[in-house]
Amino acid sequence: MRPVFAQYFKLLVLFVFALAHVFYITDFLEVFRAYEETEMYIAARYPGTSNQDANGIRYVMHLLVEYKKNLWMSVAAMCASLSASCFFLLLINEEKCYKLYTVMMRVLDMVSFLALPLLLVFRMFTVTQLNVHLNRVLVGLSRLSDPSLLMNRLKCSIEERENLPLCSLVIERAIFPVVVLEYLLVLAVITAAYIGLAYAIVYCIRHWFPHQGRHRVVRSVSQRLYGPLVSA
Repeated sequence: MRPVFAQYFKLLVLFVFALAHVFYITDFLEVFRAYEETEMYIAARYPGTSNQDANGIRYVMHLLVEYKKNLWMSVAAMCASLSASCFFLLLINEEKCYKLYTVMMRVLDMVSFLALPLLLVFRMFTVTQLNVHLNRVLVGLSRLSDPSLLMNRLKCSIEERENLPLCSLVIERAIFPVVVLEYLLVLAVITAAYIGLAYAIVYCIRHWFPHQGRHRVVRSVSQRLYGPLVSA
């Protein structure tokens, strides 16, 4: 097991993560803008905290803000992890690089990728809370004011109608389902374990069998990248 193969696998996993985020992020941003405008109107009309319906609207807005932060933090973690992979696969020759640089980049690689499952856990909690409170809060919104702004932007209805979906369903479809988050979480944990195991094996070989490394031929970056493919 070599770290280069772990990096290839990580790139594939990052591609899956990126596809999933691209699929959901556009609809979510549209929903976020529409709900934010509605919440600002309610906040100006009911500035206090005594109204329970207004408090519910603020709470859902807080959850959507946390979800949005989590979304962009996940994108940042993916970019950092991708940068680490580029460092190992394209920019350096590990046989010639200073050990300190290699160790630092491996730590960055693990930290940036391990941030993904942690962020997914927090996002699952946020999505669960949204699914619990969303329908009740939107019904409360209709009691406070005319919800036509939200309904027109999202092309939905607070109450059931024949030709329009429920606004709660439209918002839920714009965020990651819990099932998808669970799948991504398992995939991220398996990948992190694979990368960590590859690093651990290389460390053990270099420290327990150092004589094998003395006679090793230094290869170029292109040879390290495409050698396994040619030999296969």
